[in-house]
Amino acid sequence: MQRSGGRHKASVAIAAVVIGAIAIALRCWRLSWGLSGRLGHLGFPDEGIMWGPYVRGFIPLSWSSFDQLNLNYPTFYGYVVGLTAALAHHLGMLTTLAPANAYRFFVVDPGAFVVARAVSAASGTLTVALVGVVASRMYSLRVGIAAAAIMAVAPFDVVYSHLASPDVLLATCTATTMVLAYVSAVGSSVWVVFAAGLAAGVATGTKYTGLAMVAPIAWAVGENAVRRRSLRHGAILASLGLGGLAVGIVLSCPPCVIHSDRLMEALRNHLTMNRILYTNLHNNFIAQTLRWYGRPYVYELVASLPFALGWPLYVLGLLGVAVAVWRHELADRVVLATIVPYFLAISASMVVYPRYLLPLLPGLVVLAARGL
Repeated sequence: MQRSGGRHKASVAIAAVVIGAIAIALRCWRLSWGLSGRLGHLGFPDEGIMWGPYVRGFIPLSWSSFDQLNLNYPTFYGYVVGLTAALAHHLGMLTTLAPANAYRFFVVDPGAFVVARAVSAASGTLTVALVGVVASRMYSLRVGIAAAAIMAVAPFDVVYSHLASPDVLLATCTATTMVLAYVSAVGSSVWVVFAAGLAAGVATGTKYTGLAMVAPIAWAVGENAVRRRSLRHGAILASLGLGGLAVGIVLSCPPCVIHSDRLMEALRNHLTMNRILYTNLHNNFIAQTLRWYGRPYVYELVASLPFALGWPLYVLGLLGVAVAVWRHELADRVVLATIVPYFLAISASMVVYPRYLLPLLPGLVVLAARGL
């Protein structure tokens, strides 16, 4: 029996190492693609427009580096990129100025974006590990290994791990919040709820849509309060969750709190772009010519999600959701409380960048693995 247990642990360790190696290899291969500095265009202009100023602003590093004027995106991903670039500059790995022949969007040395992309690659790899932990904790070790394996090779997550974009980091925050929400629902430690709120706050400081991560925490608080049959206990948990959320937002996006005028301007711009001026985004909005599926929610279900997930994972994910609704165990309810509110929030927009759906991947992958 003891030898059998030892072999089982060895098998799990080997599986974890293999999955981790695959995840790292896929996300780190050719991170420097398209960064010659002599490009006539950029595959993803946000790398230069949004994140280049963070690299320049954090070299040299000072307190003023954290005071960003543009809050079109909240600041946490930019902070991580800037701090990583500052460290790389200190180690002599990159310069601060773009070469004279660089395309105009390169406000810093294009090589700096290898560092910025490395942040995405590291976030994507961490998400693989988190998905394995989440699925193991919620269901079983077998489901955890399957979920980690699926997440390691999920095509869209691998692709966006090669870009300087906050969406991969937001998916990491989503997986973190989900597992903490589940522990909050089944556990007795009130401080786990605070940690879950903190994770949701960091998700919001990564991208404003991360605020949807309040939903699984609220659900977990309700589950815990009902199990204990105590409104008072539920109120305490809710207060701790809100406190964690506030602390997370303040730490991850201080300008959002200090400069509320900049925040409101950014939110108004997003609302205007999503509701009125979305046709300026070329082919990234829902066109009327699409007929029956050219409308919010429907387009994401029948076009964006299959494209982002690939048909095999899309079908497995839908089957996993159906199984979760049918069985509706506590773990199922927490996962659904994570992905459904986010889907409803993000799919209301007329703007349909598939990368907006990346935070759905952890939950869908967990349910897909559970349904196997």
